[in-house]
Amino acid sequence: MPEREAKARIKINKLLEEACLTDLDNYISSLKDYEIMQRCEMELEKVGVIQYFINPYNFQVIYDSLASIRDIYLHNGLIIDAIRIDLNIADECFSLENYDGLNFKNQQCIEKMKVHVKLADDRISNIKFNPSLHEFYLRLGRYNLVLHDETKSKFYFNEFQNCKISENHYANWLQRYYRVLRDHFA
Repeated sequence: MPEREAKARIKINKLLEEACLTDLDNYISSLKDYEIMQRCEMELEKVGVIQYFINPYNFQVIYDSLASIRDIYLHNGLIIDAIRIDLNIADECFSLENYDGLNFKNQQCIEKMKVHVKLADDRISNIKFNPSLHEFYLRLGRYNLVLHDETKSKFYFNEFQNCKISENHYANWLQRYYRVLRDHFA
């Protein structure tokens, strides 16, 4: 990357970091207690800014923010949203910054991933007939495979297969999860 472009990117990222986080914090602090969904959506936006624009990468800040959002959902009885955040935490543990394709870069990530996959696994039995279940099955199948729990991984992969929904209806990253599971259990 040419030096001029690199300098421009640094400047843009700094502006995004300063302006976005301040604006998001101001907006979040102006919300009423009952504006739960708006608060959580804006907190998730904030996590996105931290993930992609704040250097150096700080797993603990991202984790704490996601755990706080999950707690808000749980406190308000929004179980499906809480499960999704537990799975997002597992996904963050499994990100390129924390996992090199074969091993976790630090023990903290694998331990947190185990905890949040287990929490999602425990809560998923409380959900019946929700379209989010299909995505959750696929994600839990992949995360359990990474955690070397082939029994649970195969169980969730089979649950996804039993839904008879094409993986092509999902985002590319979920399609990749499907292909990894399909190839592993073929």
